[in-house]
Amino acid sequence: MNNDKGLILEFVHDLYDWVEISFLHKRSDHKWPVIYVRQELWEDAVAAWLQFRENFPKKTFKRSISHFGKKRLIAHGLYGAQLKYKLSTVKVAVTEGKSRRQGWERKLLDILDNLLESIGDGLPGYGALKELKDSLLLGIDE
Repeated sequence: MNNDKGLILEFVHDLYDWVEISFLHKRSDHKWPVIYVRQELWEDAVAAWLQFRENFPKKTFKRSISHFGKKRLIAHGLYGAQLKYKLSTVKVAVTEGKSRRQGWERKLLDILDNLLESIGDGLPGYGALKELKDSLLLGIDE
């Protein structure tokens, strides 16, 4: 199950980096297609992200995930085939996003929510990270 924790940590770090890129409007070759914060919200978004990052640096998540016990991983389907499937859904959503298919942004945000909710319970900064990610909905042109 240690390998599963490593996969979970990789996902959380990818999510963290992706939200940062989206909020700070950084140019990136991130493996996930970026949804940028709307321009009129950018100043507030930058301040919000910097505050979040100060309170919850990436190392906070590594420490927390390393303490996930077997019961927790099982209870939330965060091991073995279940975790592999959940991570595969993220990969499919990312692939659709890179092809810029209609509606990909919302699908990607929904898929990220599914996995983040499984991981999040008890994760420091979970609620704040989820809400920052959710605010990217305003960056979607529909």
